[in-house]
Amino acid sequence: MIIARIPLRISLGGGGTDLFHWYKKYNSFLITGAINKYIYLTISKRNLTKNYWLSYSKIENLKNIKKIKHSIIKKILEKYYKNKNLEIHTISEVPSNSGLGSSGSLAVGLIQTLLFQLNKKNISPKYLAEEACKIEMELNKKKSGKQDQYAGAYGGMIKLNINKEGNTKVKRLKISKKKIEELQRNLFLIYIKNRRYAYQVLNKQTNLIRTKTSIVDIMKKIQILGRKSCKIFEKGIIDDYGFILDEHWNLKKKVGKFMTNPIIDKLYDKLKKNGATGGKIIGAGGGGFLLTFVPKKNHSKFRKFLKKQNISVLDWKFHFKGSEIIFFDE
Repeated sequence: MIIARIPLRISLGGGGTDLFHWYKKYNSFLITGAINKYIYLTISKRNLTKNYWLSYSKIENLKNIKKIKHSIIKKILEKYYKNKNLEIHTISEVPSNSGLGSSGSLAVGLIQTLLFQLNKKNISPKYLAEEACKIEMELNKKKSGKQDQYAGAYGGMIKLNINKEGNTKVKRLKISKKKIEELQRNLFLIYIKNRRYAYQVLNKQTNLIRTKTSIVDIMKKIQILGRKSCKIFEKGIIDDYGFILDEHWNLKKKVGKFMTNPIIDKLYDKLKKNGATGGKIIGAGGGGFLLTFVPKKNHSKFRKFLKKQNISVLDWKFHFKGSEIIFFDE
């Protein structure tokens, strides 16, 4: 049996520029941060019953790999492990389709555990991230990005530079421990009970990028904001981040009506009236988690509002390890 733990992530700046149809024309820069909420993945051999047993939000028990319904698991098994004697369980600490990169983390972790099962060697985060990207891009007809997989493989707070050929350079964000703690305290992950399917949103966004000049202009501004976010983090000017988030969100909403809805817009306005300086939906858009920045001086007012409105907030911190094998027993 092998158990892997793979971190989820929050997008910190430049999100959306990691899409294939964007970076192949304009390059990409973004920053992302892994958090201490995880996908747990367990695999074990089923030597007595030669079949695939899969447990995620559904259960599959079958002999034919081609009949597996979970597209990512199916694609990875076809590439790395075709023996009919495997049991796979996945557990997520957050709801699926909530914008924290769960599919990318799952792909990274499954590739890692299967390769470890085969050769008992640790695989580099670069290889894991790129293999996971290839799987998802092939499944989604190149309408998915690279952020989730790299965050899951590397962990920590990282900067990604992607050139037009898709080559990705990874660097750690240069930010002090004190400033990381300050950022964590001031960022609130608010759960919106309106999950969405990222592929559907990204599909619409990709089509707009390819056909509308006005959307290209918006995405260029979002990429600039990603670099601005990086600068204020590395200079330690943390309170400025809320205003960048606000600008980012106002731009993102202009990409299409599918990015938000009246409920989200109404909540966002109330959050700002009660101490937040900015925020944005994490992930593709349309629902999931709303990342909100609140300066320390406004915490008391903000928390009182959350409690009064019975709003769910995720307790989290940044996590500085990527996908890792936490248990192995032959």
